[in-house]
Amino acid sequence: MLFFDIVRPHHDNTKKQSGNFACIPQFFTSVVNVVFNRLVSRGSIMNRIIIFALVSIGLSVTYAYIKEEDFGEKLSNLAKEWHKKCDTIVGLLDTELSELKNGNFDIFDEKSTERIQRYITCLWIGSGVMSVNNEIDPDELQTYMPEVLKSNGTQIYGDCFEEVKASSTGPLHVIIWNAHKCIFKKDPENFIMF
Repeated sequence: MLFFDIVRPHHDNTKKQSGNFACIPQFFTSVVNVVFNRLVSRGSIMNRIIIFALVSIGLSVTYAYIKEEDFGEKLSNLAKEWHKKCDTIVGLLDTELSELKNGNFDIFDEKSTERIQRYITCLWIGSGVMSVNNEIDPDELQTYMPEVLKSNGTQIYGDCFEEVKASSTGPLHVIIWNAHKCIFKKDPENFIMF
């Protein structure tokens, strides 16, 4: 039994991971699996407590975003459609999406980063929440907010976009990227990415 078999299910990723950090997940997984297997083989109560703690930490770190089944009916129905359209245009790897969901924005090479930035821009503009003039429609944004974000999500998103627009210049996809990073930083447990 491997630690990561417990922490998260295996996905059939037919798309290959690329970039300078492609080997890090495999290395990390290997190290954790060796430690996990040694703890299991000794079988003491203390080892089982440590295993439970590792699994708990692994689950909380691995899933630091809102899962799609918790998006709410309106966003759930449209998220798949928007993802399909933007993925067709830009070509996002499954591994890149997983990294984004966990707030790992700065691990990609320059070419991948720009492609991912354009994917996120496509989601924002394609949803109608943002105009090509970088203006957010707060009412439209509120209609897509999952229940856990109904009270403060629109405020967090609006604040991040205002902060980024005030402090940075550049093309729209860079501004949206920086706002997305801000949103994750302010509320990582309720981060939306699809």
